[in-house]
Amino acid sequence: MPYHAYLFEARSIQPFLFASGRLADMVAGSDLLDELSRGILDQALRACEVEPDSLPAPRRAGGALYLVFEDEETARRFRALWRTLVAQLLPGIERVDCICSGESVKGAINAGIDTLAGMRNLQAAALPNPAPVAERNARTGEVAVDRDRKRDREPVDAATRVKRQFALSEHAGLAHKFDPDDHAEWPRNFEQDDPGSRRFPLGEDGMVGLIHADGNGLGQILRVLGDATGHAPEHYVRLYRAFSEGLDAATGDAARSATQDVLQPQVTGGVYPARPLVLGGDDLTLLVRADLALDFTEGFIEAFERESERMLQTLRGQLKEAGTPDDVIERLPERLTACAGITYLKSGQPFARGYQLAESLCDRAKQQSRSATEEATVPSSVAFHRIQTSLADDAAALSSQEMERYESTENTVYHLGLPAYAAGQVDAASLPRLQTLRDLVEHLQDGDLNAARLRQLATRIHESPELARKEYNRWRALAEAPAARALHEFDRHLEALVGRADEHDLPFGPERDGDGGTRERSSPLGDLLALLALHRQDTRKETA
Repeated sequence: MPYHAYLFEARSIQPFLFASGRLADMVAGSDLLDELSRGILDQALRACEVEPDSLPAPRRAGGALYLVFEDEETARRFRALWRTLVAQLLPGIERVDCICSGESVKGAINAGIDTLAGMRNLQAAALPNPAPVAERNARTGEVAVDRDRKRDREPVDAATRVKRQFALSEHAGLAHKFDPDDHAEWPRNFEQDDPGSRRFPLGEDGMVGLIHADGNGLGQILRVLGDATGHAPEHYVRLYRAFSEGLDAATGDAARSATQDVLQPQVTGGVYPARPLVLGGDDLTLLVRADLALDFTEGFIEAFERESERMLQTLRGQLKEAGTPDDVIERLPERLTACAGITYLKSGQPFARGYQLAESLCDRAKQQSRSATEEATVPSSVAFHRIQTSLADDAAALSSQEMERYESTENTVYHLGLPAYAAGQVDAASLPRLQTLRDLVEHLQDGDLNAARLRQLATRIHESPELARKEYNRWRALAEAPAARALHEFDRHLEALVGRADEHDLPFGPERDGDGGTRERSSPLGDLLALLALHRQDTRKETA
């Protein structure tokens, strides 16, 4: 009997969420996407006379659907309805879909996955084209289709109008996954422009951390599942559904754990200092008060590793029950890991660009993690950047622009920040540990050493490394008598992060070969100063 698989994917979700720059619109957009594969999907299936619980669905989360129909005509009716629904609910979002048939569920879905992969480079035309004189939404640049009567008749585009209409509904939303017991409210805006809203509790500096986290190791698990269902194709839907739901549960449990440990103690006026935007599969995107971003990210990664270990243990049992050979089951990793990128920016800066930078930082952390081990399980890691001047969306370009100094006389590039820091339980010997950097931050916050001089040193390195050496030696000489123990601890942490260096030289690690015949030296100094500023350390303090 042939099976007919309908596959759908919503792509480029983040531009849809961040387009207007208003937190309330982002919240409504994330809630709408969360509801799309749940209640909205169930209603669409029932409209096609299909009971949702009876339909094989290996995947229905994160803006992606894999549905299997026994009747091709029903699949085509559902596709026509679903396309219409998505066009109305998510105008402007990139979407691809297909119907593929096969003699087995696995064959039909695999054919659909291959078809969607081939559609990645096909760009659909945005129709109808607006007239040149059409009024546009000033926030998004898209053509306006209506005016928001609650916001001084502001022109709004189709996507923004849908978000604001959806925001009016009584919907638990994505944030409920982070706090099912509703210990506090979640903020909906940064400006107090709505009497019924709650403002985001910001610190004095008005900075927020935009976190994007993404899991590692899914490809390895999917290959194991592919081999397992090759031995027992009748278990395909059950095993893939179990993995998909188990992964969602592990990610949700990790988010709840980090919320309980980090955010709940920081509730101000009954409002959380954070707002979830994406949670699905192994992805998380969150806005949080800047000084809590690293705490939340570390808490999430540690919990994700712990919860994924439990999930994979359950999956091993399910594979064994399905008759999967032991040598296939043994290829499952012990746990999943995750990498994260954090953009620190002002609440008034464009979040779309901030997210692109966070995503680029996450990719950079993944690259560092992969190069740090030869094992199948790559370590978790975190990369971050604090925006001080222009906001770029590429981590490498921004690092080159703001965190590097090339000294031609030495043919050496000085890096004032490290690409990534290891987190979690998996060992990464060649990656510096995030906890070591945080210990150094705490050590400098004690006040025995003058952090203001370190900031002057970072500025001086951009001007002249030779002058910076004199500045650094003077800083050490002034600290040596009154704060000898603190200086020793500073050196110990520095060595743990970048390796042994001459104490009379700059606080950089040893030289290594760079690109194009240059030499490179790296220091955590820029990252250290960023965290000191975010945690409100007064670097103007002029002690010895």
